[in-house]
Amino acid sequence: MSGSVAFLFPGQGRIPEAPPPSDRADALFDLAEERGLPLRKWISERKTDALDRTENAQPALFIDSVAREEALRAAGWRPDAVAGHSLGEYGALVSSGVLRPLDGLGAVIERGRTMRGIDGAMAAILKLELDAVESLCDEVGPGVCVANHNGPTQIVVSGEPASVEALSRRAEEAGGRSVPLRVS
Repeated sequence: MSGSVAFLFPGQGRIPEAPPPSDRADALFDLAEERGLPLRKWISERKTDALDRTENAQPALFIDSVAREEALRAAGWRPDAVAGHSLGEYGALVSSGVLRPLDGLGAVIERGRTMRGIDGAMAAILKLELDAVESLCDEVGPGVCVANHNGPTQIVVSGEPASVEALSRRAEEAGGRSVPLRVS
């Protein structure tokens, strides 16, 4: 598969920056503003308090992904495959032509608003394999579960804040490492 190109779209986990100039991004920023999200302003003014919140971060990162994908295509890049992690799946669906950008933004706005109403926490558990993390989840109880299996020794757990914290402590005691994830 020499010479193949893949576009990979990231999930939530960073504060969005100003994306490259893009007609699609401009239209998406306009739609977000119509829906009460002045993302363009918050990004340009580096309003991290607003952009840290899930309901704002997700649409901002989606717009960033769509704009960067458009810039790559304008530079002549064409993907043979696309993939996305978590929130990045929406960017991958747009890139592949399965989802229109405006529909994707609408879905991402709703996804972020729905997640805003959930009182929960997430942590990446490193240096432990999936079966070990699943066992820790069973020990802690029903308040925590595996949310993402990112790799052989990187598992994301989510659930009630106290349960995630308890699991994180147990993971560290078992030789793992716990990294709380910045999601509201």
